[in-house]
Amino acid sequence: DHVFFHTNITVGTPPQEMQVYFNLIGNECWMHAANSTSCQFYKDHEDCDGYGGYNTSTSETAEFISSDFEVNDRGPNVTGAFFKDTLTIGNAKINSMTLGVSYNGITSNTVGLGYGEPGSSSVSLPQALADAKVTNSPAFSLWTDYGYNYGGMILFGGVDKAKYVDTLHTLPIVPGSSNLHKAFRVNMTGLQINKTAIAPDSFTLDAAFDIQASLSHFPESVVSYLAKQLNVQKIPESGQIMLPCSLISSKTNLTFEFGSAKFEFPIGSLMTQTSVEEAYTTDYENCYSGIVVNRKLKDEGSIVLGTNFINIVYTVFDLANDEVSLANRRWDSVSNNIVEITSGSNAVPGAT
Repeated sequence: DHVFFHTNITVGTPPQEMQVYFNLIGNECWMHAANSTSCQFYKDHEDCDGYGGYNTSTSETAEFISSDFEVNDRGPNVTGAFFKDTLTIGNAKINSMTLGVSYNGITSNTVGLGYGEPGSSSVSLPQALADAKVTNSPAFSLWTDYGYNYGGMILFGGVDKAKYVDTLHTLPIVPGSSNLHKAFRVNMTGLQINKTAIAPDSFTLDAAFDIQASLSHFPESVVSYLAKQLNVQKIPESGQIMLPCSLISSKTNLTFEFGSAKFEFPIGSLMTQTSVEEAYTTDYENCYSGIVVNRKLKDEGSIVLGTNFINIVYTVFDLANDEVSLANRRWDSVSNNIVEITSGSNAVPGAT
């Protein structure tokens, strides 16, 4: 049930094709070096994220900046050097993109879509596209398609009005606790199961969006309350409760509340056969909640809304105005209706 947002880009001159994974938590963009320790694990570098790593020495446009690239990729620190080089994504070309080049650490080629830490020398891809006048503003929308093999789209500088229904609700970014750096984080004001409030005394809570987290992470007080409503008496050490698979086809609904914006989904859309306790292996006999106790991602916020939530809504992320907009996803197939996101305030068309 791992769902990752990734695409292919090219870097350098002549272009070197890379598969990259998007990251909402942070603005850093980094690539494996062709001679990195990660790539050395693979014969002839052929399987280093599919394409063998980034070779700065063969790019005519690569420009060395410094040797102080370092990032923590949810594990050991990744270190290397900063370069500037040409980056192309789709039909858009950025002539001088700041890239970290990783020489060690097992990690994936990553493109940051979010905010940097104070003093960061990196530039997120949305900001780089706006700086290059490819888009009007460092903003983008994101949605997935229905089905087990998710496809989807990240649309930089635009909104596809055909991909959502009803209101596109705009929420301000909130800071969270004092030790959290800026992120796409909003106030979540409640969670309901079949119209019954779950742990109402626990809310309001800050909730960060993270497309590198498969599940959604909540405080233990919320998960415990949810478990009791589902007749589960004890939460295991993993923080993930086992549920009867019959719930998937039941009429049990969960409602996520963000002030006046409410999003109701069948509980089955937030269930999985992937067990955290068994190292994210698939359990074909049992089902599990996709809402788990937040024990590992507290450095991102009280709540972390992962891909299992992001997959079932339409989202717009606006770095310039510090806003996130959410709408109910439209699942039937209709023609695109793409509108540009403008610059300045109230930049997202149709958002309220």
